[in-house]
Amino acid sequence: VYAHNNLGLALQRLADLQANLSQHDAALDNYQLSIESYQQALKRAPDYVNAHNNLGNTLQSLADLQANLSQHNEAQDNYRQSIDCYDRALKWAPDDPGILGNRGIALQQLSGLQGDNADKK
Repeated sequence: VYAHNNLGLALQRLADLQANLSQHDAALDNYQLSIESYQQALKRAPDYVNAHNNLGNTLQSLADLQANLSQHNEAQDNYRQSIDCYDRALKWAPDDPGILGNRGIALQQLSGLQGDNADKK
């Protein structure tokens, strides 16, 4: 479980770096690999709060990149999925300020993206 979680973290950090360096295709691939690693951890330990939170963070980072690449529908889907991950984590850690903050940021990003899309219509 911990190995999958740690691999997910490493892949997310690599993808974040690649996104900052405008290596978008590589970043998209590594975000996906990170997501798969967290999913493996959660198959083995469905109540592992850190994996739910980290999966949410990766989905949120992926959505940020997709929004910057004008992949708005995909970004909205991933923001929603990240919020779902934070909600699952909050079932076991309802007062965790980090998870609550992450959830708030994802909600804000989703709202902004939806607002931007509504303005374009």
